[in-house]
Amino acid sequence: VGADGVWSTTRTELLPEESPPRYLGQCVWRVSIDARPPEVDGQMLFLGATTRAGFNPITADTMYMYVVHRADEPRRRLTPEAAHAELIELLAEYGGLVGEMRQLLAPDSPAHYGPLYTSFIDGPWYRDRLVLIGDAAHTPPPHLASGAGIAIEDAIVLAACLGDAPDVPAALEAFMRRRFERCRMVIDNSRTLARWDLDPAVPGDRVAELAGRTFRALGSPI
Repeated sequence: VGADGVWSTTRTELLPEESPPRYLGQCVWRVSIDARPPEVDGQMLFLGATTRAGFNPITADTMYMYVVHRADEPRRRLTPEAAHAELIELLAEYGGLVGEMRQLLAPDSPAHYGPLYTSFIDGPWYRDRLVLIGDAAHTPPPHLASGAGIAIEDAIVLAACLGDAPDVPAALEAFMRRRFERCRMVIDNSRTLARWDLDPAVPGDRVAELAGRTFRALGSPI
């Protein structure tokens, strides 16, 4: 089982004809905050004029904030001071709760900055007795926060198929039947949301409708 992530060496060896992951023209900041206002009782999303920001609770007293923004360059190295200055600038378009949390950020706040990539194997994720799961087979942008979720689903379904099928080839065929369309839905809808992030003309209610529809579909049995 190849479960070695977006830059999977197993995928390269197993399916050398597959294209490498594609850069989406966006980067994301994730920064830990030692605060969690009472309003943050779950995931929260804010659509700015040029960015997309949100909160994800971690514990009763902590959360992380993310900021997605457009970037032509997929990889950069920033000093903590430069990183802090850029993040503060990006968040300047927000008031309210995001603006309040912005004031809590400092150059030494635990932060991660990275480019967004996507990939999807539009065919069988296996050859013989080797199979890819998770980001090695399907890497969605993080706009639905579901990449880890569908990777975990892959592992659960693969184990069930291996336990139920008479042999490995039958198990892998059953695995693909149960996983392919569900994962493709997450990939396609995440990519659509990423595309809409780059288009200020797309209204927020379309974003909310697509995200809500996808989450409802993900609530169905696997």
